[in-house]
Amino acid sequence: MKTLKIIAISLILTLLLYSCNKNEYAPEIVDQEFSIEENSPTGTIIGMVKASDQDEDQSLAFEIVDGNDEGIWEIDPSRGTLLVGDPTNLDYESIIQVVLVVTVSDEHKKEPLESSALVRVNIEDVNEFAPEIAPQAYTIDENPNNGQEIGLVAAVDQEPHQTLTYQILESDDSEYIGIDSITGMLSVLDSAGFDYESSQSLTVTISVSDDHENSLSATAEITININDILEETHYVFSFQPDGTSGKDAVFGSIVPDNNYENSEDIHLYAWTHDGNLTVNRVVMDFDLSSIPPDARIDRAYLSLFFNVTSAYGDGHVGETSFNVQRIISDWDESTVSWNTQPTPTSVNQVSIAGAAQPYQNFPEMDITALIQDYISDPVNSYGMLLKFVDESPYKILLLASSDHSNENYRPKLEVYYTIME
Repeated sequence: MKTLKIIAISLILTLLLYSCNKNEYAPEIVDQEFSIEENSPTGTIIGMVKASDQDEDQSLAFEIVDGNDEGIWEIDPSRGTLLVGDPTNLDYESIIQVVLVVTVSDEHKKEPLESSALVRVNIEDVNEFAPEIAPQAYTIDENPNNGQEIGLVAAVDQEPHQTLTYQILESDDSEYIGIDSITGMLSVLDSAGFDYESSQSLTVTISVSDDHENSLSATAEITININDILEETHYVFSFQPDGTSGKDAVFGSIVPDNNYENSEDIHLYAWTHDGNLTVNRVVMDFDLSSIPPDARIDRAYLSLFFNVTSAYGDGHVGETSFNVQRIISDWDESTVSWNTQPTPTSVNQVSIAGAAQPYQNFPEMDITALIQDYISDPVNSYGMLLKFVDESPYKILLLASSDHSNENYRPKLEVYYTIME
């Protein structure tokens, strides 16, 4: 009987001892989240991974079992302190969050238990690099339109997720140049500043900033060179010469060797004399040497006037249509005659309708093409020849010469021309 009691007591003690040594609860750990700046040095503490165990007097052990392929992270196995191990790849531009699997186990000698959780570590961006911008130069023709694009400013940031903003710092030339704050495209703000004759270049300073909360910026000088372009300048040449500066003469077949250089008349004539046809023609020239050979003739007008004091009649007679032709051989006002008359060309000749009234003037006859030929080929241009379209009788056109006593009746030439400068 005594022996049975001893056995029973031993069994009870054994059960109690087993119950006391049993590992009833696994450690408890939940998903957690931490943050750390990129490039933090080795040993930087990120945070404490929290875990617990309902079993009293249990020691916990922590371990990173997944997500740490690059060895960036370390954890204190006994305290759960998460820290930076190797910061080589701790780079926001490469990764903005890592997910670690952390296990926590108790240190029960016979029945150790463990649990795991996800530990997220957010990588915070540090503004490591200021934007980079170098001095740049662009070229544009003078006299552009407002709003015309000049060029795209080149700027970069080693942190590609950064958005750059552009602005022009105030200066003497900044009022003429605009920039798109987002794209960096330069444009003409005020074309008045783009005049080569006033300035061959404009200079502004561009500031480029990133959008980080701790924004960094950089500046560079931008030069815009202005191209000189040919510009049109318009001129007017008006000449109504007198007897000294003028050069005109009339000659006729009736006396083929006669010259009438000082006559107030330059009359075209087709008549008969003693049954024979006689014809007059007129030559005239204007000194156009002041018009440059590269001039573009925009308009040229020859004006001829009725000679109210003519000794050859009281008015125009007959069908008096006449041609104005360019002369291509030399002649002399004091010697020109029917027999020595110069050679004309019909190229770009101008045909003028005859007088509708006996005292008609012929103002502003358009001889633009003829004068352009004269300017373009001065070596072979010696003035103009006037002759009737039909030199059969009977007709007369009474015109005043440069020798006329009344200056208002003298031949007049007006030339409107353009020079590219």
